[in-house]
Amino acid sequence: NITWQPLSNIQVRKCRIYYGQGGSPNTTHMIALMRYDIDADGDLINGVEVGTTATDSNSDDYSELRSTDLVITTDNAITTSQVLIGMVMPVDISPLAMAAKCIIEYTN
Repeated sequence: NITWQPLSNIQVRKCRIYYGQGGSPNTTHMIALMRYDIDADGDLINGVEVGTTATDSNSDDYSELRSTDLVITTDNAITTSQVLIGMVMPVDISPLAMAAKCIIEYTN
């Protein structure tokens, strides 16, 4: 996962998540962009989907890099007391290694 907390209030407009894995075999990936509130103890609460969950069954092993553009919901406002988490979840297997990058386009 990739965690990002804004320094100003923002609205997410677009999100693309890149992902790749090390080793084989191939696996399906689920991808989502979530927003959480941070409580006084630093715990994450009230998770809301900002980028709708997508499933990529065309995910390849170490030889390919894939990306998914998520559909942004209307609940896309993020405050400085919230955090965004871009998630990539292997479905079929747990790969030996995995990397991800989340690119967010936003406005203030």
